[in-house]
Amino acid sequence: MTHYQQIVRAKLFIDQQYDQPLTLGQLSDTAYFSKFHFLRLFRKLYQVTPHQYLTRRRIEVSKELLTYADASVTDISYRVGFQSVPHFNVTFRKWVGTYPTQYREKTRAAVQKAQSQPDTVIPFCFVRNHCSPE
Repeated sequence: MTHYQQIVRAKLFIDQQYDQPLTLGQLSDTAYFSKFHFLRLFRKLYQVTPHQYLTRRRIEVSKELLTYADASVTDISYRVGFQSVPHFNVTFRKWVGTYPTQYREKTRAAVQKAQSQPDTVIPFCFVRNHCSPE
């Protein structure tokens, strides 16, 4: 197994286990490297630390859940692996620029508008290229 494959193996482990409390030791063991060598190689390959990648993964999943699931913000924060709701709120705001409840309201309104008035959210360039005037 190459170094690249070992690092990808750890990344896939993060993708599958993002909701668990993962440590640098667990991730480096998954890739069969020392903590510091793993950290250096992961950062070189993905331009982020394993912790930053894990956080980004959790935020991506939480954005989907906030938009489409009826679970509370508290449930979502624990479901994606955060240990406390305040930490989730602060981290979400840092990465997304808004609090989870505000994000939920905004994205649900956008989804509702797209469903009820699709012609107002379809980009003109798409309409011009794919719709014939009849």
